[in-house]
This record gives sequence, structure tokens and C-alpha cells, in this order.
Amino acid sequence: MDNKQKILNHIQKIPGHTQSQITNRLDIPQSTVKYHLLQLIKENKIFLEKLFKIHYFSVG
Repeated sequence: MDNKQKILNHIQKIPGHTQSQITNRLDIPQSTVKYHLLQLIKENKIFLEKLFKIHYFSVG
């Protein structure tokens, strides 16, 4: 399974995690997580939810 799919699976199982939480849980470099999160958002597979200065990711 590639990193993008791992990230998507994680968000589907545990929605509401931040980028840092995803990075720590999956042990994937932060820059890689950021890249794939942006790709998943562009593909409308996940959504970015912003609360104050914290960004959370969830599946629509």
C-alpha cells in the first residue's frame, strides 16, 4: 500500500486528526503527508476543516 492510500485509510478510520497527528501515527515524513493531503483534497476524497489555527482532515 502506498503512502497516499495509507493516509486516506487512516483518515477514514480516524477522522479529525491534524497533519501532525497523521505524521506521527503513520511514521511518514511531514512533507510527504502534506503533499498527499493536498492531492486528496484536490481529488475531493477528503476535506479540510479549520478550527481557529488548527486544520483537521475528514472524509466527506
